[in-house]
Amino acid sequence: MTVTAIIQAIDKPNRVLTLKGPEVTLDVKASDQMEGFDRLKVGDEVTATYFSAVMIRAHKQGEPLETGVPKTTITKAEGTPGSETERERTFTVTVDAVDTRASSLRVKTPKGGFMTVTVSDPRQLQDLKVDDTIDLTYFESVVVRIGRPARK
Repeated sequence: MTVTAIIQAIDKPNRVLTLKGPEVTLDVKASDQMEGFDRLKVGDEVTATYFSAVMIRAHKQGEPLETGVPKTTITKAEGTPGSETERERTFTVTVDAVDTRASSLRVKTPKGGFMTVTVSDPRQLQDLKVDDTIDLTYFESVVVRIGRPARK
C-alpha cells in the first residue's frame, strides 16, 4: 500500500517520524544514514509504502521460539533519499476463531488481547482449530521516500 502521508510528529533524538495517511498512521524509524532527515518538518508531505505479511507455524507448547531481530536498511531510488524499516516478530498465541472463507484468524495475544490477521494462503488455516497454540510470525516493511507527491 502506498500512501501520501503528512508528517504529524518528529522525534529527532530517536529519528522516528509519525506519518498520517488517509487510512493509516505509521511510526517510521529513519536510519542514521538517511539523507534529508534534518530538513523534514511537521506538516511536510511524503510518500510511504507499507507492506505486511503473516506467516503461521504450528508450535508445540514447551518448544523454544525463534525470533527475528528488527533491522533498518537504507533504500534509495533514483537518487531520492529514503529509509526502509523491516521488522519480524514472533508471538505464541492461542487460536480463538478460524474463518477459512475470509482467510483470517482471530487469536488471543500473550497479553490477553485479541487480534485478527489475514493470511495470503488459506491452506495455512486448514488444520487449525480453536484453542490450538501456534507461533504467529508477523513481517512488516515500511519504505519511506522523501519528496513531494506527484501533482494531480
